[in-house]
Amino acid sequence: MENEFYCVNASHNLSVNSTGTIKHCCMINGSSKGRVLDNNLEDLWVEPWMQEVREYFRQGKRHPACSKCWNEEDAGRDSKRIRDNRKFDFKEGDGIKTLELNMGNTCNIKCRTCHPYSSSQWVKEYYDTKVDKEKTTYKQFLIDSKGYNNSWEKESPLWANLEKIAEGIIVVDFYGGEPWLIKQQWEFIRTCVKNGWAKNMSLHYNTNGTQWPEELLPLLENFKFVNIGFSIDGLGERFEFMRHPAKWDEVYANMLKAKEWSKDRPNLYFDVCHTISALNVYYIPEVVDFFQKDWNVYLNLVHYPDYYCSQIFPDSIKKEICKKLETIDKSYESIWHQLPGIIQFVKDGTFEQWRWDNFTKEIAVHDAYRKEDYYTTFKEFGDLIKNYDNK
Repeated sequence: MENEFYCVNASHNLSVNSTGTIKHCCMINGSSKGRVLDNNLEDLWVEPWMQEVREYFRQGKRHPACSKCWNEEDAGRDSKRIRDNRKFDFKEGDGIKTLELNMGNTCNIKCRTCHPYSSSQWVKEYYDTKVDKEKTTYKQFLIDSKGYNNSWEKESPLWANLEKIAEGIIVVDFYGGEPWLIKQQWEFIRTCVKNGWAKNMSLHYNTNGTQWPEELLPLLENFKFVNIGFSIDGLGERFEFMRHPAKWDEVYANMLKAKEWSKDRPNLYFDVCHTISALNVYYIPEVVDFFQKDWNVYLNLVHYPDYYCSQIFPDSIKKEICKKLETIDKSYESIWHQLPGIIQFVKDGTFEQWRWDNFTKEIAVHDAYRKEDYYTTFKEFGDLIKNYDNK
């Protein structure tokens, strides 16, 4: 590590957005001006903004675009920067060694904290609830939303450009949309296997768990290591609220199938990614109680949309959240390695009435649209919210 603020991702990770722009990692705010449809990766890699961020790190300074990591670190949490600095030790001249591929918005569910950028299922709901109909027709909005996928279609030059650098890549993170619905990535996987690159390459998937592509999964046995994280934001009816219209019983059945399938495949590892937002932060204890015995649970934080960030609460509700999180069994060592940073992150938030109003408005708007009821499904925490609003 060169200095206190060194970031391995700034110099060695290539993150490609749904829209085809690139950036240094999934956490940074901002992206390249050019897109992969019109530029080769080498030119995008050295765009002025990309270089500016790297220069900040070389000088030991905090770039404002990296505020998500800085905020987590200030709360005592190991940010993506810190975790990846521990994981990788590349030399300055090694170039691109890891990839993050946000492969469009093709998805079969519409999580409450998501948006059209990452889920095609969100397009109509977003249009119906947020877009000025006098300025934009639904047909035009639908056409515009297809821009989230055209960089990832079969004809896109991106795939050929990725193949040019794939031999030197050691880790690929696949995101969506729902990555297992993205057909072209399976062709990329086959190419890596065919050319012998797979044996030196590790893969990571975040999947919503609704898919189990049994006929394709044997391809993964050829890779050095494969980590598959199931995105689980609650249990039972709370899961179904957060990840509409996924069904808890179906997803959990796929998780058990995955566990069984991995028993005689030592290069495959499955875990749980629990994404924490203002909607479900109070219910972390029930999720970790359910999974901690047989699954590793990673606690992931929502930063955007900002009204779903778990820092938005007034002090009285923060106290109740922190009190609830403190009830988690102290013997859950891997959870308690993460929890102090989560608790401090909640505490560090500054209450702003306009953001709180946006939060409660979003609940009301999408409850009405989906014919759901947050305050019934999350009753204990919902009562805290209602009681504060009724003061």
